[in-house]
Amino acid sequence: MSPLKSGTKSAASAVPLPTDGLGRRGSPARVARWIERWCVVPRGFGARKPLKLAKFQRDIIRQTFADASVRSTVVSIARGNGKSGLAAAVALWGLFDVDDSEVLLVGADERQAMRLLDTCRRMVELNPELAERIVPYQDRLVCPSTNGVLRALPSKEQALHGWNPSLLILDELHLCSEETWTACQTAAGKRERSTLLAISTPAASRESVMWRLVEAGRTGTDPALRLVEFAAPAGCAIDDESAWKAANPALAAGFLAADGIRSSLATTRPAQFRRLRLGQWSDHDDQWIPFEQWTALQDASRVVEPGDRLVLGWDGSVRNDQSVLAACTVPDDDRPPFVFLIATWARDKLDPNWTVPRDEVDAVMRETMTTYDVEALVADPYFWQAELQRWQAEFGNVIEFPTASPQRMAKAADTFYAAVTSAQLRHDGDETLALHVANATTRETPHGAVPVKHAKSSALKIDALIAAILAHQYAVQVMNKPTQQPIFAGVIAV
Repeated sequence: MSPLKSGTKSAASAVPLPTDGLGRRGSPARVARWIERWCVVPRGFGARKPLKLAKFQRDIIRQTFADASVRSTVVSIARGNGKSGLAAAVALWGLFDVDDSEVLLVGADERQAMRLLDTCRRMVELNPELAERIVPYQDRLVCPSTNGVLRALPSKEQALHGWNPSLLILDELHLCSEETWTACQTAAGKRERSTLLAISTPAASRESVMWRLVEAGRTGTDPALRLVEFAAPAGCAIDDESAWKAANPALAAGFLAADGIRSSLATTRPAQFRRLRLGQWSDHDDQWIPFEQWTALQDASRVVEPGDRLVLGWDGSVRNDQSVLAACTVPDDDRPPFVFLIATWARDKLDPNWTVPRDEVDAVMRETMTTYDVEALVADPYFWQAELQRWQAEFGNVIEFPTASPQRMAKAADTFYAAVTSAQLRHDGDETLALHVANATTRETPHGAVPVKHAKSSALKIDALIAAILAHQYAVQVMNKPTQQPIFAGVIAV
């Protein structure tokens, strides 16, 4: 197809498409019937034949359009299940079958958005009745019969302002930022009836807007959000072909071949295979503590009361990394140690001169020391030596713990890991701590494995985990020790 230039190419018919037998406007049945009546498969399996929707595709349409109170639908599905073709077909329905329609196709970048628009354009070209009703432009399709327009936009916050879409389709949500998702929601919420449909494989990290939406969809905390998730069973072997079917409904539909998945198994890293082919959330191949193993230790009923015996862990920064004050209860015969976060300080991305507010940290530390029976504050002294000396002079229970020391860090990490794997530890389910646990891998040293970031330059933080490890290590040591006999006297430096 030759490149299109801007401007009208020809007159288009303003006569609406026949709608006899399609059913009530806006209903899921009508959307499905419209697609099967007018859409042609542009390429791949069944190319140039009428598009016949599979059962799982009808289910996605039903979940998206059945309930007018649902404004946003997130579809999490493995690669190769025809998500782009379905998105294009739904977009064309939104253009041709909704009056005064404004349909936005949003991709991770302009090229991806244009690819989805090209799929729509090709579907139009393959059906003469659609083609005669469209005025094609390079970046949009115009439908005079509905006074509608279909546009392609990159998923940049600035590009999404000022629109009033009846339907917004977001391709590859896993590449979308929080700001872009908010802009999409804001744009799609201007009409009495509008729909935001996001289709994607799982993101590479749980520090993503997609993970937040998946969690909300699983728990049903947002009635305006609907999640449609296709994933292999948790814990399945990656070569279990019976498990593939749950994540790849196109296998049963006949337009995805198992040998294509099988061939990629030998050349794809396991974590990436789980994400792209099994629809599972997998952080990285060498993850230290699996996310599901950590979340299984949550105890939402546990309440830490003023006066309870604690050990604090502090991992402080100045500007880039997060600064975290964690706590761990001193365990007893009845209850295992309980880890939670007191406070966190993260960089303000909008302020290039931001630094950790030391006065605020000092205030939180003093309040914590007076609220609980704090056996010790275990802290990495880097950047915070002056504060540690002041706290030691006032409270007398500060332990310096240089986290760069492999000998000490490996021992503390081993203690923490053993507690997790033997379920001898509980936590409150804090999201930041869970994400930092998921982000950690290990580096082998002569003294054992120490937790580190997946890559030195990675933006995924592990500071909350480090602070929790420090608190846990010494909480276990002071178990059953009477508070009248101080375990720590003075600053211990290594």
